Amino acid sequence: MSQNIRDNQELSTTNSVPTAYSNPKEKVLDGDYVQDKPNSKYPNPFLNPNHGEFWLHKYSSSNYENTTYYNPNLKWTAKEERKLLNKLNLSIMVVLSFMWLGFFINKTNFKDAVRARMPYDIDMGVYVYKGRFYYGESLSVTSDTIVVEFIERATQIIFAIPSVLVAKKIGPDIWLPILLCVYCALGCWQAVFNKPSVAMGIKGAMGAVGAGFIPSTVLYLSYFFTADQLAMRLACLWIFRTLAEIITGYLIYACIRIEYAPKYVMYGWRFAFMIEGVVTFVGALICSFFLPRCLSKKQKWQPKILTEREKEIQINSILRDDPSKGVLNNTSLGGAKEVVKSLFDFDLYPLYAIGLVAFIPYSCYETYLVFAINRLYISEVPIAQYSLRTVWRVLLMILITPITKISNVFNERSLICLVFFGIWQIPLTAVMTWWDNTMSDNWGSYVVVILALGAPHIIAILQSWISRNSGSNTKRAISAALFMMFVDAGYMISKIVYKVGQLPDLRGGSFYNFIIILILCVLLVATKGYYIIRNKMKLKKWERLSEVDQDDYLANNGWLGNRTSFFQFSH
Repeated sequence: MSQNIRDNQELSTTNSVPTAYSNPKEKVLDGDYVQDKPNSKYPNPFLNPNHGEFWLHKYSSSNYENTTYYNPNLKWTAKEERKLLNKLNLSIMVVLSFMWLGFFINKTNFKDAVRARMPYDIDMGVYVYKGRFYYGESLSVTSDTIVVEFIERATQIIFAIPSVLVAKKIGPDIWLPILLCVYCALGCWQAVFNKPSVAMGIKGAMGAVGAGFIPSTVLYLSYFFTADQLAMRLACLWIFRTLAEIITGYLIYACIRIEYAPKYVMYGWRFAFMIEGVVTFVGALICSFFLPRCLSKKQKWQPKILTEREKEIQINSILRDDPSKGVLNNTSLGGAKEVVKSLFDFDLYPLYAIGLVAFIPYSCYETYLVFAINRLYISEVPIAQYSLRTVWRVLLMILITPITKISNVFNERSLICLVFFGIWQIPLTAVMTWWDNTMSDNWGSYVVVILALGAPHIIAILQSWISRNSGSNTKRAISAALFMMFVDAGYMISKIVYKVGQLPDLRGGSFYNFIIILILCVLLVATKGYYIIRNKMKLKKWERLSEVDQDDYLANNGWLGNRTSFFQFSH
């Protein structure tokens, strides 16, 4: 392999930035082959012989699982790349999609059970407004249902980092199936709810177990895909999350209908919990046998996914996109010092702040939607209620993939999120706040909130953005968990935005949402500005060094994650 590097010395002797860490690989067709643009600002980081030798040494010393496939001179066709990605989609992504579906079926069914009058059956405190039953989400009232959700979110925040550290140590391919099986088993036990304290205990346990599921998935996918490929696949997984919400709603409705059958001995919501828990548990057991450890290794019983050449293509594609992915192997934490550094990496704090703020209005919009639907003349028809709540989820599933693709194509994250998520919501939230007929024009209010909820979701863009800017495997695991912790914290904040005194029009809470969206827009612009300034400072400092000094820097300092002098942040 070292000979391959030495043979390539004539190809690159310029004093170029040795990496493409935070920018997508720019490709052109040279005959039939895909290769990096020779005049690109961020060319293949391995073409410089000294840099190539440095990375080969790093990968070998860290026992990186895919080191034997490292080849800085490898070329491949676009057709070959598409073919191998299709294979990965039909193997890894299909399995993960079913795992996400099962996970979120058990996670989201509690809300539908509450709307199916579960609280009345177990003497759980609920909110009643003018003789009508309303699920008190996001209303600042003392309600057992709110306490249950707060406990679940709190345990998710507490256990997110410990869980993802376990995933990094033993491997996400092992940890994800364990989490899912235990989570689905607990989901089945929701059927035994008989008093509020039991519900709080079980949902708290589910929060602790499920805390690491999403960040561990992000970590696992980063082993198999480049940052841009990761974004699109995360968008697909969030589609399955939304599909799970639709399924649970209609399943709860069907089980309530069964409840009225002769000799039926349990409440419909209990039957739904039991069916969902058992089916998803069996599915989790099956899926646990089909997750490979990495691109180059699999268990004996697992089918072969890629040919040897396809493995070489994808592994080198991943390493050229982000060479840091080979600095540690897939089951190494890098030590306690590396974990602490990851926790206090201030360069990622702007993205955490975006995660905290961005989705607060979403939870509030769902509450606004519930009240808007209950004011419609068809609100007494249960199937109509479920169907009306499904419309925005269909919009989300339609729009999340195109917006993520646009972000990849234009290599732009901050402005895409600003325009298609932040600015999209500003006029709609303004209507909810200052429109004279808000909540009195029932159908008009419903359309406005549906459009607000249907804003192209940016969760996949943010998760892949953080993964790309982390710059090391350990930090990538920690940052994925921290981001979801901030998202959960934002969800808890959303519960105090709408208050009982704002009924029936909820204008006060809508005004707070308007301010929050403006803060989000400012954060997105400020984050882009921050990363631009940081990149210029780092690049200017690096370009002052001679080629010899750059080689000395690598030899003396090694790889420092996103603290490395030539690392460029994505924005």
